[in-house]
Amino acid sequence: MTPAEARAEIIDALTTAGAPATSQPGGLDPPYVYVIADGIEPTRIPAGQADAGFTLVLVGGAWDEESAALELDALKLIALQTVRGLDGWIVGAVGPDGGRDWAGGIYLSADMGAARRVDL
Repeated sequence: MTPAEARAEIIDALTTAGAPATSQPGGLDPPYVYVIADGIEPTRIPAGQADAGFTLVLVGGAWDEESAALELDALKLIALQTVRGLDGWIVGAVGPDGGRDWAGGIYLSADMGAARRVDL
């Protein structure tokens, strides 16, 4: 599996699980997951493999929406369960909730790390 295929795999899995996901910033209306590639950890390059890291930006509702926290909590649960259930994926840390200026508005969001072993 290549890094591009890994990104496509996590986007498809999240979307199928009920958390719309994209690799295009602002590509969907909240709530959704924006998948960012973090690069490749070279610890296994001699073996022809490496860990490709990703940040899953969990974008809840608008900062002032009453339902924003519930939407963000739902995204966290779906993302954690989805990544944990995928073969070859590792769940990373989930960051704190915070406001993020995104696509012309401020949205409640949190970042979650994930990684997958890929072939080089």
